[in-house]
Amino acid sequence: MGEQINGTSQDGKEILTVVSISNSGSSVSAAVCVTPPNARVSEQMALVILSERKTLSEHACKQAGIGRFKDKIIGTTLPHLVEHLAIDLLVERTLNAIRKSAKEQAYAGSVNHRIASIDARDTLSRIPPVSGHTRWLDKGLGTMNITLTFAAQDPEVVSEVITRAVARVNRLAIQQEFR
Repeated sequence: MGEQINGTSQDGKEILTVVSISNSGSSVSAAVCVTPPNARVSEQMALVILSERKTLSEHACKQAGIGRFKDKIIGTTLPHLVEHLAIDLLVERTLNAIRKSAKEQAYAGSVNHRIASIDARDTLSRIPPVSGHTRWLDKGLGTMNITLTFAAQDPEVVSEVITRAVARVNRLAIQQEFR
């Protein structure tokens, strides 16, 4: 295991660095360098991020067999956490936009008042699907690729959300010990 000091590598750089981001229509890929390459999510990091992002625990996850992310988060790679956090942020952004639009329509009187308090199932059914995949590009160099595939999302927004998720995981790594 590589040595780290307060969530940064020995040379003081951040644990995760975005090397490149590219988009191909309905997907955005980010190459992320992990220093040290064997950095993993600790139990403490998992507790912090799962308490901040309540819906993160319920994500479907295919790592080591189909299951829930809450059962796979401890010991996973930091880029895999970035993948799930980015998906969570995209879904939250979409939900907020749907809710805002419905409230504006209700206030304008163009729909009945039932819309102002949107049924959760109705809201969730209107969220375009987002999926992700994280894989090693070069394990020795600690480079992983995070790909998010989506419908009805602006690739620039997805790129921004991935960058925000990387920044959040870096802050979390600085604050917490990881294994």
